[in-house]
Amino acid sequence: MASDDKLPSVDKLNESNWPIWKLQMTAYLQAKDLWGLVDGSVVRPENGADNQALAGYIVREARVNSILLQAVSTSQLHIIARLELATPRQKWNELVQTFDRASLSNKLQLLSQLLDLKMRSDQTVDAYFTDLQGITERLAAINSAVSADFQIAVLLHGLSSEYESLRTAYVAKGEVTLSELREGIRTEE
Repeated sequence: MASDDKLPSVDKLNESNWPIWKLQMTAYLQAKDLWGLVDGSVVRPENGADNQALAGYIVREARVNSILLQAVSTSQLHIIARLELATPRQKWNELVQTFDRASLSNKLQLLSQLLDLKMRSDQTVDAYFTDLQGITERLAAINSAVSADFQIAVLLHGLSSEYESLRTAYVAKGEVTLSELREGIRTEE
């Protein structure tokens, strides 16, 4: 492989990272000028057309197929490693059909996880904020961004009773940023 064919440093697609993987792979393929083979805007030249154009297309198609096959975890590879899915467009569409449906059903699951988020007694402040960030990033990736104010409300609501005075102070204050809240909880901890 040429140095410009280096695979992106993207986690392999698995059963739980589709929205972020899709975003990163789309950007990577666009940056490498290969996205047209996936979205169908670049089509295979007809047989008998310019042999050089056909050869170039075949090489680019093989690159995209290789990238996709290497960027999907072994447990999910069966989705696109089928003979009838020969083109990058067919492989991509199969991934979209498989995972976009799951993403939509996951939206309610993610929103439920967000509303159920609680800081455990053995959990650090950073781990608590990381849990929130993971859920909100996955929601944002499926076009369901969560405002900073709502994130703060979720974090305050999820604090245990030992943080009641802190919660009351921040609610009374009204305006607070995520970083201020993080520092306040660290201090209280």
